[in-house]
Amino acid sequence: MKNFILKKRYYITATLFMSLIVGIISMYIILKNAYDSYWLVIYRVQTADFNIISSAATGTVSGVIEKNDIEKAIEIVESNYCLFRVSISRCIDDSCDQKEVIADNANSSATRCKSLDTSLLPEIEVPVFKNGNSLRTISYAHTYSKNHEISDFLSKPIGFLNLYRGNPIPFKNDIYNFFESWFVGEANASRHSIYKNGTFLSLFISITIFLILFSVRLIYISEIKRNLLSRKFVDFIERTSA
Repeated sequence: MKNFILKKRYYITATLFMSLIVGIISMYIILKNAYDSYWLVIYRVQTADFNIISSAATGTVSGVIEKNDIEKAIEIVESNYCLFRVSISRCIDDSCDQKEVIADNANSSATRCKSLDTSLLPEIEVPVFKNGNSLRTISYAHTYSKNHEISDFLSKPIGFLNLYRGNPIPFKNDIYNFFESWFVGEANASRHSIYKNGTFLSLFISITIFLILFSVRLIYISEIKRNLLSRKFVDFIERTSA
């Protein structure tokens, strides 16, 4: 161990390698926690949005379905800037066994809507009733609730307001896209600021580990030199006093 510490080339190489490993591990932990926290917030925000929309929007949607106002229906589903998928469907028969989608923001020509997943099934189907009856039938107990509560309703729906919860970007893809965007100066998403801070923090940890280990070698060598000088000084005193 002593010989290893004294061999500068080997020690510095090992120290760099160890610091790099610590930096990579700390970066993964920090970015993963930031990723999980960000998408948890997005989940809760979407839940709050679903709760509000399922209560307040059905009255407006009722008139749209009754008049078959396709233009207004498209305006409604695109009003959330495609942050999540929304569609409106109307009942074709009285039992509503068959439904027709009259508007879906996943079909929008807007660039921001292209990422919406058209293969998803709606998380909730909010029943829409005739004459603007906006009776609350679906709700979430909390923003972190995984399931919604459905109340009984007697009226027959004339259609549904469908809300889809999008899947978060996989961690690996999200981080890869972040570094790729950062490299060309386009990492402007809100979560990218958190990722940047996490990257700088892990870099700081890595450099700190390297400096600590390098300082240990300097202190060790300094102690060896001090002991050598002390022995030489003692030998000199013994020779002169003999």
